[in-house]
Amino acid sequence: MVMPEMVSKTEYDRAAEDLLGLAGVRAADVLDRDPRADRPLLELTVGPGYLRVPPRVLRSIANHDLGVRSIQPQGANGHLIVEVI
Repeated sequence: MVMPEMVSKTEYDRAAEDLLGLAGVRAADVLDRDPRADRPLLELTVGPGYLRVPPRVLRSIANHDLGVRSIQPQGANGHLIVEVI
Protein backbone atom coordinates (compact mmCIF):
# COMPACT_ATOMS: atom_id res chain seq x y z
CA MET A 1 0.00 0.00 0.00
CA VAL A 2 1.32 3.43 -0.94
CA MET A 3 1.05 6.08 1.74
CA PRO A 4 -0.04 9.52 0.54
CA GLU A 5 2.65 12.16 0.69
CA MET A 6 2.00 14.85 3.26
CA VAL A 7 2.55 18.52 2.58
CA SER A 8 2.57 20.91 5.53
CA LYS A 9 0.03 23.69 6.00
CA THR A 10 2.94 26.11 5.73
CA GLU A 11 3.65 24.87 2.20
CA TYR A 12 -0.01 25.41 1.26
CA ASP A 13 0.26 28.97 2.59
CA ARG A 14 3.44 29.57 0.56
CA ALA A 15 1.76 28.17 -2.55
CA ALA A 16 -1.24 30.46 -2.03
CA GLU A 17 1.04 33.51 -1.74
CA ASP A 18 2.94 32.59 -4.91
CA LEU A 19 -0.24 31.82 -6.87
CA LEU A 20 -1.83 35.15 -5.93
CA GLY A 21 1.03 36.88 -7.72
CA LEU A 22 0.21 35.21 -11.05
CA ALA A 23 -1.90 36.76 -13.80
CA GLY A 24 -5.39 35.29 -13.84
CA VAL A 25 -5.51 34.16 -10.20
CA ARG A 26 -8.16 36.15 -8.35
CA ALA A 27 -8.17 34.32 -5.00
CA ALA A 28 -6.22 31.60 -3.19
CA ASP A 29 -7.73 30.35 0.07
CA VAL A 30 -6.23 27.63 2.27
CA LEU A 31 -8.67 25.52 4.26
CA ASP A 32 -7.07 23.99 7.34
CA ARG A 33 -8.44 20.50 6.76
CA ASP A 34 -10.39 18.99 3.89
CA PRO A 35 -12.42 16.14 5.43
CA ARG A 36 -12.45 14.22 2.13
CA ALA A 37 -8.65 14.00 2.02
CA ASP A 38 -7.70 14.56 5.69
CA ARG A 39 -5.22 17.27 4.72
CA PRO A 40 -5.31 21.00 3.92
CA LEU A 41 -6.95 22.18 0.71
CA LEU A 42 -6.03 25.17 -1.43
CA GLU A 43 -8.94 26.62 -3.37
CA LEU A 44 -8.03 28.90 -6.28
CA THR A 45 -10.26 31.17 -8.30
CA VAL A 46 -9.03 31.76 -11.86
CA GLY A 47 -10.72 34.22 -14.17
CA PRO A 48 -12.85 35.76 -15.36
CA GLY A 49 -12.71 34.70 -18.96
CA TYR A 50 -10.34 31.73 -18.71
CA LEU A 51 -11.36 28.56 -20.56
CA ARG A 52 -8.57 26.56 -18.89
CA VAL A 53 -6.14 26.84 -16.03
CA PRO A 54 -3.08 28.69 -17.40
CA PRO A 55 0.16 26.66 -17.58
CA ARG A 56 1.93 29.19 -15.32
CA VAL A 57 -0.59 28.33 -12.57
CA LEU A 58 -0.14 24.58 -13.06
CA ARG A 59 3.66 24.96 -12.96
CA SER A 60 3.47 26.89 -9.71
CA ILE A 61 1.20 24.25 -8.17
CA ALA A 62 3.67 21.52 -9.23
CA ASN A 63 6.65 23.51 -7.92
CA HIS A 64 5.06 23.30 -4.45
CA ASP A 65 4.64 19.52 -4.81
CA LEU A 66 0.86 19.90 -4.97
CA GLY A 67 -1.63 18.69 -7.56
CA VAL A 68 -5.06 19.55 -8.95
CA ARG A 69 -7.97 17.49 -7.63
CA SER A 70 -10.80 19.20 -9.50
CA ILE A 71 -11.68 22.16 -11.70
CA GLN A 72 -15.21 23.54 -11.70
CA PRO A 73 -16.53 26.37 -13.91
CA GLN A 74 -18.44 28.98 -11.89
CA GLY A 75 -21.00 31.51 -13.04
CA ALA A 76 -21.53 33.28 -16.31
CA ASN A 77 -18.28 35.31 -16.06
CA GLY A 78 -16.03 32.33 -16.78
CA HIS A 79 -14.36 31.84 -13.40
CA LEU A 80 -12.76 28.48 -12.62
CA ILE A 81 -12.57 27.05 -9.10
CA VAL A 82 -9.47 24.85 -8.78
CA GLU A 83 -9.06 22.48 -5.82
CA VAL A 84 -5.39 21.86 -5.04
CA ILE A 85 -4.15 19.16 -2.66
